[in-house]
Amino acid sequence: MAKGIEAIDLRRQRNEGCQRCENQEERSQRSGDGICRATESTLDGLPLRCVGEWCFDKIHRLVKYFGIFAQAMKGAWGGHVYYIEICSGPGRCSPRDGWEQDGTALAVLRDRRFANVERAQFFDNDPEAVKVLQRRIDALGQAHKAQALVGDYNDPASILKRIDETCSRGLYLILVDPTRCDVPFKTITALKNGLNSVDFLVNVALGTDFNRCARQVVLDRGFAETRDRYERFLGAEGFLAGPDVMAACDRPEALRRLFARRYLESMRGIGLEYADTKPVRQYYYLLFASGDARGLEFWRKACKYDPSGQGTLDL
Repeated sequence: MAKGIEAIDLRRQRNEGCQRCENQEERSQRSGDGICRATESTLDGLPLRCVGEWCFDKIHRLVKYFGIFAQAMKGAWGGHVYYIEICSGPGRCSPRDGWEQDGTALAVLRDRRFANVERAQFFDNDPEAVKVLQRRIDALGQAHKAQALVGDYNDPASILKRIDETCSRGLYLILVDPTRCDVPFKTITALKNGLNSVDFLVNVALGTDFNRCARQVVLDRGFAETRDRYERFLGAEGFLAGPDVMAACDRPEALRRLFARRYLESMRGIGLEYADTKPVRQYYYLLFASGDARGLEFWRKACKYDPSGQGTLDL
């Protein structure tokens, strides 16, 4: 770890009950919407979400950005600075390596700079995940300013209603963290228009979800339902039938770049012109988007070092 780089404590510890699933079929048999039914946390006895071992990279980027954001915005907007998560999960996760650790929600709540945020809300469409996360929030003593809520990301009006019930006009940092590319862009647009001043971080599952069936989606009419889901995610009807995409259908990396570039264009199209992506190994991209140049400055500062503490280059 480079000098001056603060380590992130995710309370990582052994979990001998982890079955170490080797493929999607095994995970599906033991999990419901990613929540493992075969084991539970050795820390608190509650359920875990099954994730990839690369999840630490994502959490590292998020917490670094959150810390810079929350510290810089301390006292701004009359103190009305908020953190929102869509697809939050139950709070702790198993990276399928015989260990368990805090996920994004608990990593943010346990960060010392969370004190600078007025309120946080965590939405998931799984009532069980919401119930478990709320128990963990309560155990951290944060129930006075953090709440886990059932929220359908296909119904942004219902999510905005819950936000409006407890949050004022202010500045928002929103993490959108689905396990596949299925949060429609209309939800991003509605959140941006409804809350106005928003920085987004979006997990774009290109190397997992999209990579598994990209070629078939482009070429096979039988994949129309999946193709429609990807285009709703992008906010770009007809994108996957475009000439650039068709020409790249046999080059997975080129397809992923086109997909990520189109998502950036959609973000810029709703006024979030300060946008950037960072790969998380070969599995997915973290996409950052803001309407303020300072947001992009904070993001690049947060990405100056990778999770191992090694410096990175802006390419």
